[in-house]
Amino acid sequence: MTLPVTPEFSPIAPESLAAAEGRLVLILPPDGRMGAAARRVDRAAKGAVARALSSKAWEKLKPGEAMDLAWPAGLAAEALQLVQLPYRASTEETRKAGAAFGRALGEAGAVVLAQGQRHPAEIAFGLTLRAYDFRRYLTGEAKQRGPVTIMVDAPETARTAFASRRAVAEGVCFTRDLVNEPANVLTTTEFAARLVEMRSLGLKVEVLEESDLEKLGMRALLGVGQGSESPSKVVVM
Repeated sequence: MTLPVTPEFSPIAPESLAAAEGRLVLILPPDGRMGAAARRVDRAAKGAVARALSSKAWEKLKPGEAMDLAWPAGLAAEALQLVQLPYRASTEETRKAGAAFGRALGEAGAVVLAQGQRHPAEIAFGLTLRAYDFRRYLTGEAKQRGPVTIMVDAPETARTAFASRRAVAEGVCFTRDLVNEPANVLTTTEFAARLVEMRSLGLKVEVLEESDLEKLGMRALLGVGQGSESPSKVVVM
């Protein structure tokens, strides 16, 4: 399973933020205190960040929620997104912050400033889950999600922490694909075949055919399956 977005972690590079295209995301605490990199963005945007942070709209945001400034002056970004997140936010709030910009992510991608955030891997996890979109059968050219770079204080540490969360996200997206597939495509045979492929991950997968189900006395399941052209199967993982 390939994730819809695979975020990259990089060192904080304040000098590159004004030229970042797509969406520029600043993750900031409720009090609106800005670090050096965020202040540099504010100067480039002619004080637009400071004005937004002093507004009633910012005060009303809950942890993990965001507000957008479209086509900010002085920046190359098509949108400047301010995400409210306390430094000691809960895991749920931190993932919600990632989902806030994952929801609006487009082809141009995003650069995210997460300076001072303690759990950037959870931000990335929330992003990957929210960016999921089942587009397999859309007509025309399917638009892809653009790349995401998350600037953090310790990129290697964040990268290591995200590895296990990425595996969970891949499992979630794989399961969502199975749920979203139409029944005429995901027959019992196709379903079993896709799960058998998970043996490559080291998982033990056993497919019980109708003869096996008969021996196990699973006659209710077999009875329901008689109404289908596809044979009844049970996959044990």
